[in-house]
Amino acid sequence: MHRLTPKTSVPMALRQVLLHARPLTQTEVILVRDAGARVAAEKVVSGVDVPAFPCSHVDGYAVRSADLRRSSPQQPVQLRLMGEVHAGELYPYRLRAGEAVAVATGAPVPRGADAVEMFENVEVDGAAVRFHAPVASGEGVDPAGGDLTRGTPLIAPGDVLTPPLLGLLSLAGKDRVRIYAQPRVAILSSGNELRLPGYGRLPTGKVFEANSSALASLVRAAGGRPEVLPPIRDEVGALETGLRSALSSTDLVVISGGSSVGERDLLREVFPRLGTVLFHGVKVRPGMPTIVAECRGKLLFGMPGHPASCLTNAVWLLVPALRKVARLPGDGTFPLRVVMDKRTPLHGHGFSTVLPLEIRGEIARSTFHGSHFITSLHPANGYAIFPPSKRELLKGERFFARKASFLEGR
Repeated sequence: MHRLTPKTSVPMALRQVLLHARPLTQTEVILVRDAGARVAAEKVVSGVDVPAFPCSHVDGYAVRSADLRRSSPQQPVQLRLMGEVHAGELYPYRLRAGEAVAVATGAPVPRGADAVEMFENVEVDGAAVRFHAPVASGEGVDPAGGDLTRGTPLIAPGDVLTPPLLGLLSLAGKDRVRIYAQPRVAILSSGNELRLPGYGRLPTGKVFEANSSALASLVRAAGGRPEVLPPIRDEVGALETGLRSALSSTDLVVISGGSSVGERDLLREVFPRLGTVLFHGVKVRPGMPTIVAECRGKLLFGMPGHPASCLTNAVWLLVPALRKVARLPGDGTFPLRVVMDKRTPLHGHGFSTVLPLEIRGEIARSTFHGSHFITSLHPANGYAIFPPSKRELLKGERFFARKASFLEGR
């Protein structure tokens, strides 16, 4: 057993992984309807006007505003009702003086009409329609190109495709869009004690492997495509072979377990054979025995085996790096000022502390009760990182935390 004395601070570790995280250049073309939250890889401009014709944005009567110039409650103006038009239909004639046509929302406004008055504001008596007030030209009408005009930029490379942007693309008649590929992320675990869920009754000393399921969900939320591989035995040859294979077929690799300096913690021997070790050990608790290497342009993460340590470090270290590889902006969290619900000791003991938090409104509650308990991260939906000098949080103390939508479970 050798003592691990980490020299890398939390900010330095994050800077290192972001410095070596290379955004993907591969692209693909997919259906617009399937492109939500993906990143655009092309510039698209509208090839059409939207709407392509003047249309009504209310249910009402299409009129010539000049006909109603002198209308009032005392002297309403009466027009002849000539018919009705629904969305997708076309009134075949030009509207003449003294005439009105009923139109539905989205229907083309008849030629000659320049306004639409809502049904609620008029009286109808058979084929006569009475108006009690003037109507301004353009009222109730969306002009051609009022939403988009031909040549309007819709998206640019790097835009995250939100629901409104997908709606714009569809309105402009685009059914496919070129986007950046999602990073393929290999997820492995090491340990002779591990058994896959569903194995059956566990022999004494064995445990079900849990990190892969948690990491796979986190990878999906961060814009990646997880590929979970079987656990690897604690043998240098097996680890090297498995990691080389994973690196050759994916864009980023994460392995949990074997990252410390125990007798069977072998990643410290294997990682230097695969690439350049950026750091081994971070001055943080939980998650101190983390090792990261850069391997021919790809990042290789070695996470602690304890579930809470593994997932905590993945939230603040892996997710930002993966989002950069996926060309997504930021780290997927947002800062907010919160109030601690009760006195909470911090167990960094000279290291920084990552504290998982359940944040409701502005009240924060620590969920942490041990790096080896995955329940330390449920129902956490955020976290805060405190410097080594910080020993405790007082009840009512205010501080900045980061809320993570990808951790929300309700």
